[in-house]
Amino acid sequence: MANILIFGGVSPLGKNIALAALQRGTYARIRVVDTQVPETAFFQDWERKAFRQVEVLQMNLGYKEEADERLAKVFHLPDQQKWDVVVSAYFDYHLHGKYSEHVELFRRRAWQIAVSAQAYGCGVMIYLMQMGVVKWSPKVSVT
Repeated sequence: MANILIFGGVSPLGKNIALAALQRGTYARIRVVDTQVPETAFFQDWERKAFRQVEVLQMNLGYKEEADERLAKVFHLPDQQKWDVVVSAYFDYHLHGKYSEHVELFRRRAWQIAVSAQAYGCGVMIYLMQMGVVKWSPKVSVT
């Protein structure tokens, strides 16, 4: 049986990939990595219950210096096993700094994951992203 690793696995996009992988039953190991945990995410009760069968690592990759060490932990498997499928499924509606910094953060994160997937002998790398940044300013009325 294959192993699947999902970055952003608690996001709406990643969650659905993880749940589909569980339902298919073709993966020996399903690991999701996210800054959020299922207990605090917008999950329905049945989704939270299903996620008990998934290995969840709460982690923020951070910047280059931090990311290398953290990715080594994420990609590690016992007994010389490898990840057959790595999915980077980011779903983000929060602006991180200026818009250009926000785009650079996601570009760098995708590059870090792809380089690590290749270094650790991953069979397939899939990159999915949904990002929508809304510029909003509060309406103020003065009377």
